[in-house]
Amino acid sequence: MRGMVRKIQVPEEISRPIRDAEIANQELLRNQQEKLRADGAAEKMEAETKINQRKQQIEAETAKKVAETQAQQRLAVAEIALQTARKSRGHPHPRQSGSGCDLLQEGSRGQRHQGHDRSLRRR
Repeated sequence: MRGMVRKIQVPEEISRPIRDAEIANQELLRNQQEKLRADGAAEKMEAETKINQRKQQIEAETAKKVAETQAQQRLAVAEIALQTARKSRGHPHPRQSGSGCDLLQEGSRGQRHQGHDRSLRRR
């Protein structure tokens, strides 16, 4: 039966609209697939942009924390060096050190230091 169908010639006025409809369907499918690819590429680009922004934010936060930690370490080293220097000079009066922190910490030691001042004045 197939052989018979092949020998039949369909008139152009009938075959052309069928062929044009099939071509239009194929173009529609191709355009839909292209749109899906373009949408996927746009989503990928947007995701990469967000990732890069977050990466930069994390790097900035990390750099800030590193700088803060280093500053705290330098401060601790300076405080230890100051305490060591005070001990090696023979326990000077806090007001002679130039540090306002010692004045706040003086508390009950203040009277002892006042006695220390009197002993220095007698010499």
